[in-house]
Amino acid sequence: AEHMLKDVLQVNHRDYRAHFELGWVYLNLLDNLPLAEFHLEQAARYARLEDNLLFARFALRHLGDACYCQQHFGKATETALQVLHGQEQPELEHRYECARYMAMGGELASATRRLAGIVSKAPLYYMQAQVERDFTRHDEIRQMLQDLRQARVTRIRHHVHTSWQKHRLAGMILPDRIDPHALFRRTMEKHLRVMSHLPYVTLAQREQQIAGLMLEDSRKLIVQEVNARSRHYESHSERRHRRWVWVNKTGAALLHGAAILLLSSALFFATRYIADLAGMGSWLGGNGLVSLLLALTLALGLAGALLVRFVPPGTRRLLRKQAELDDSLRLLESP
Repeated sequence: AEHMLKDVLQVNHRDYRAHFELGWVYLNLLDNLPLAEFHLEQAARYARLEDNLLFARFALRHLGDACYCQQHFGKATETALQVLHGQEQPELEHRYECARYMAMGGELASATRRLAGIVSKAPLYYMQAQVERDFTRHDEIRQMLQDLRQARVTRIRHHVHTSWQKHRLAGMILPDRIDPHALFRRTMEKHLRVMSHLPYVTLAQREQQIAGLMLEDSRKLIVQEVNARSRHYESHSERRHRRWVWVNKTGAALLHGAAILLLSSALFFATRYIADLAGMGSWLGGNGLVSLLLALTLALGLAGALLVRFVPPGTRRLLRKQAELDDSLRLLESP
């Protein structure tokens, strides 16, 4: 292939395609970098003379590779800038190559600025730059990548704070001194710890999703806290009720006894009434005893009613707090 391409160039030394093919062979197959540089440079030159600017830029990109492999970083940078020149919207890959050549050539300020612009437009290049030795060997570029990541986290954090201030939960006054802002901050800190391990691409591409997830988790944590407080008061009131349930049972027993005495008295009066109709009412006396039973029935009934309605000390306060929390919980779970 080398000899055939040389024969073509002997016939027409301005054949830029033959120059390019021969330069490609020297660059990738024969490992003759000086000849590769020469022929690729000729290919770009004659392509421009033929007004084939697209092919000229294509040849210049390969020329940049040849110069880079020979550690001619200054010429590689110059070649990359020629590729970018004349393009209204240069491809990011071309800009990335230029930044890489600049970094190796010692133009760290320009390389850092260009790489930052590339990463902001296409976050995938962040991952590529992280493993690119031409970049990672320079502290300035590594620091720039860390700063970009921190800026992205700060941006998400600011967006979440702004969204939280507009959220209905931020303005709610919850019972039992539950602070929704403190719960939001707790959720924020947890997510920030997780975000410190997320790839930059994920932070950039899922910014809105992450912010929405943080707000939803904050809402869930608030609901969980309100529900937990409500269940706590419910459990506490049940324990207190079990401790004092004997009082209510005693009241129920007294009411039961009063009902029995009342029925007995009613049965006695009914029997005496029938006896009066039969002319034997004098046989059933004992009005004093019946009056005593009625008084005892009344006392037992009143005592039983009071004991049945007895509520342990502090239980009403617990039940009131539980009711407030349950009302807030229904409000939080409503759409």
